Amino acid sequence: MLRDILDIIFPQSCINCGGESCVEKVICKKCLDEIVVNKNLFCGECSARLPEGKKICHRECPYILGAAGNYQDEALRKLILNFKFRGVKEAGVILSRLITDYAKQINWSWGENLVVPIPLASRREKERGFNQAQVIAEAFAKKMSLETEINNLIRTKNTKPQNEISDYEVRASNIRGAFLVKRSERFDKKTVVLVDDVTTSGSTLYEAACALKESGVKKVLALTVAKA
Repeated sequence: MLRDILDIIFPQSCINCGGESCVEKVICKKCLDEIVVNKNLFCGECSARLPEGKKICHRECPYILGAAGNYQDEALRKLILNFKFRGVKEAGVILSRLITDYAKQINWSWGENLVVPIPLASRREKERGFNQAQVIAEAFAKKMSLETEINNLIRTKNTKPQNEISDYEVRASNIRGAFLVKRSERFDKKTVVLVDDVTTSGSTLYEAACALKESGVKKVLALTVAKA
């Protein structure tokens, strides 16, 4: 009740344009509608469009990339940052909607896909209070009527945050060998939807997808809210 009263007295403004907010009290409808949602899948190695959802290049890449939007989109970037670093739950709700809207229009057979979030380093999750990838993954799975597999793909070391490293080779080295599957029988011959908020160099998704493939996973779709 107190929050409702405060919202009336001090209405929240749009995180993008500063105007009156009306969608989940975090972004105005105009700014939300201007976010461009992609319609294709992409190569995990070079980001080439894959209209048919099949690899036509870099066949050795362990995953196909699905990205709902582009990180250069200012409104989308602000939604991600507000959710990830300020804990604005309403922004997370919108991000899960965007990723679901994208998923429904790409060429992918959802069937009995298992949804797996990228695990966050334990120290960072404790500091933040939540794993943004898991929140998005669970909301997405619920909307798509898919099963989630939590705490099977684990992070084996606390790495330096990837967004603090600009060099591609250093990023790859920083995350190398950071993931492990505890119960490989759960993944044997399955198709896994690996969920994260943003992909930049692709190093994190690559390492996680390799761990999944080594455990017997047949196919990996790396699904993110945005790609850089």
